[in-house]
Amino acid sequence: MKGCDSVRMNTGNAKLVKEVNKRLVLQLIRRERAVSRADMARTLGLSPTTVSSLVNELIKEGLVLELGSGTSRRGRRPVIYQINPTARVVVGADVGNNVLTVIVTVLNGRVMEKIETDIDGVVGQELVTTLYQEIDRCIRVSGVDRSRILGVGIASPGLIDYESGTVIQAVNVDWANVPLKGILEHELGLQVHIENMNNAAALGEYSWGLEREVRRFLYLNVGQGVGGGIIVNGRVLQGSGVSASEIGHVIVDRNGDKCRCGARGCLEALVSAKALEKRGAQLLRQFPESILLERTRNHSKPVSLELLAEAAKQNDPLAVNVFVQAGEWLGIAVAGLINIFNPDIVMLGGRVIRAAEEVLMSKIRSTARENAFPALFEMVTFVTPRLGPLSSAMGAVSFVLQQEFDRPLIELGDLA
Repeated sequence: MKGCDSVRMNTGNAKLVKEVNKRLVLQLIRRERAVSRADMARTLGLSPTTVSSLVNELIKEGLVLELGSGTSRRGRRPVIYQINPTARVVVGADVGNNVLTVIVTVLNGRVMEKIETDIDGVVGQELVTTLYQEIDRCIRVSGVDRSRILGVGIASPGLIDYESGTVIQAVNVDWANVPLKGILEHELGLQVHIENMNNAAALGEYSWGLEREVRRFLYLNVGQGVGGGIIVNGRVLQGSGVSASEIGHVIVDRNGDKCRCGARGCLEALVSAKALEKRGAQLLRQFPESILLERTRNHSKPVSLELLAEAAKQNDPLAVNVFVQAGEWLGIAVAGLINIFNPDIVMLGGRVIRAAEEVLMSKIRSTARENAFPALFEMVTFVTPRLGPLSSAMGAVSFVLQQEFDRPLIELGDLA
């Protein structure tokens, strides 16, 4: 959107136009990371005088810093500006499967404080209470002034209603129609933004983990369940009012096991950690030479993902079979997503991928190559996550930054 420099309006609308232009300048500085006043004026279509006035106000408010002089082929070197990373802080929380992670960061993503809380078995209202208590504790431990907090981002399990911030359903934590945004804002006295945890992880990796900017980014998390997120032009691909990207419920085998969603052959029912452990136990009868038979029988241990991964590294036929089949199912799903979204990068992470990365990534690539359009497949780079267990929490931080800094601006037609 271009600036509103040349528009004549009454006093009330003039103030609104100024705020729109100020937001545009702030967004541009944040997006470019370092930019001169001349570049701002040229990019936004504003006069140099208007840009100088707005930048001076942002500096006075502490939101923008003068970085120093840039380079110039001739004449005076331009002064470069950047966002002041310590002007505000952001809180991010990831409601993980067994661990609640809360972080406090400055605007450039540097983590000032982090706490982790065991929430294994904590569900329902008890989990909601634990969530706002641990967020409040992390803020207190960090020592930041609450007035400097830009907002709180929550990476939540389940289906999210974006307009109300309600968790429509999150089976694993026994949440149904929980007005999470309203509850947390009431308890914390801060602006709260709710995002699905897998979408948050995708946004976190996109914002802080990639070495280059891309237009389309596909993220899959394969662990206790299977989830994912799709980033298009820097923003999470959302559904019509609710969180989208339920990739784990893409059906890849109509004759497969029944999923908790009620369908058969969902990706989650076939390649989640629990599904692989179940398949490993079933295959023990067909592979009596497997080293798993001795380890599980003599030590009364169930077939675990960790045992399967250890056995696969020793070329155990049963374990290798389990992961190869999982890689094929994942590859089929990835091929379909490549054909639909034409991503630049496909990132695969989660407990299952970490357990047997080499065999899984190889099979996923080869299967995707066989089933995707060749031209589209050749455009894809396959990678694994960079942020580790902080992906979703950092994504929650990014979501706050987008909502507070980059939310859509009011169009001029609405200002009259």
